[in-house]
Amino acid sequence: MTRASDFKALKWRNIGPFLGGRGTCVVGHPTDKQVFYHGHSSGGLWKTEDAGQYWIPVGDGQFNMGSVGAIAISEQNPDIMYVGLGEPQIRNSASWGDGIYKTTDGGATWQHIGLKEARHIAKIRLHPDNPDVVYVASMGHGFGPNKKKGVFRSQDGGQTWENVLFKSENTGCIDLIVNPSDPNVIFAAMYEFERKTWGAKTGGPESGLWRSLDGGDTWEDISGNTGMPAGQMGRIGIAMSQADPNRVYGLIDSETKAGLYRSDDLGVNWSFVSNFAQIIARPFYFFHLFAAPHNADELWAPANKLYSSKDGGKTWGLEPGIKDDYHEAWVDPNDPNRIVVTCDGGCQISLTGGKTWSGFNNQPTTQFYRLFCDNQFPYNLYGNPQDTVTVKCPSASRWGGISEHETIVVGNG
Repeated sequence: MTRASDFKALKWRNIGPFLGGRGTCVVGHPTDKQVFYHGHSSGGLWKTEDAGQYWIPVGDGQFNMGSVGAIAISEQNPDIMYVGLGEPQIRNSASWGDGIYKTTDGGATWQHIGLKEARHIAKIRLHPDNPDVVYVASMGHGFGPNKKKGVFRSQDGGQTWENVLFKSENTGCIDLIVNPSDPNVIFAAMYEFERKTWGAKTGGPESGLWRSLDGGDTWEDISGNTGMPAGQMGRIGIAMSQADPNRVYGLIDSETKAGLYRSDDLGVNWSFVSNFAQIIARPFYFFHLFAAPHNADELWAPANKLYSSKDGGKTWGLEPGIKDDYHEAWVDPNDPNRIVVTCDGGCQISLTGGKTWSGFNNQPTTQFYRLFCDNQFPYNLYGNPQDTVTVKCPSASRWGGISEHETIVVGNG
């Protein structure tokens, strides 16, 4: 009989392949132009110190779970970072987490600081001048009702938390924006959602857009303001640019008129901009929206492919990418040439404003759904990664290490 103790002499080794997998969140270091961070749906937190040429794990052995949903780094003190676990794109195979972690030494050590039952954390936002003031968008339990949903705030660096915006046990917060010009102004996208094995509820009467003008103390529902679509809403992506303190964008899933909406008076009045099919497809999974800090007319919409607009969302262009199914983008507020995005093929970085990008065949974050082996000697392993290609990889090699050319594509994943 095989016992657990029989395996103590065995050691893990990485045999490949070095392919990127489904990412969830990205952020760049505010001062070190070569440093970027990448959160993975089930593979932890990663860091590059050479703009994407080589990636190293961060927090291994310190995070209790492997799914990262949100990252925030302090612009005032980049040694302070917050990470929220649990992927917010709640598919039928979604991984969850156990709350918020914090580092004050640039990622060397991490401390769990609460919100354990906020299993799917969509966003973490920091006060631009005070990293102790933290806002968290929580989807809570994705597979059923619970109370750790909505917007949470800490004013003491995560020692204590208060639920400042709560709709019900059925509705979480999927997106959250703190106005970079006035941190008292906050927008929150509430999302009535529940995942079942056979499908998902992706909207309802409790979905909508909320606004606070006092740093989260009080909130108002602005879903019915002038220009907003009538009827029930689903997921909403929101964006603001540092270049225009009054403009707000909302990518709104609506039962009557889904599309991109714009307000030039902090959400009081809205106008319809675009229903370009590629940015409103598959709303439960996408509907991500990001405004470039240096130009309020420049928008990025990670969707099935990566799209951008230079005219406030009226027209859209397809950007080059390493894969499909994009989930987040970040543009450096001080250098618009620095961009990082993530998708189902991992993470890609540009230092040229999107003209050229790093590759994804150097990231050990492949997310496998199945694993098989054959009877050859040495035996081969076969796996089908999420949304990429099925690979055959030898367990050993006459070359010592297992080279890239020995990993063979045997089918479409």
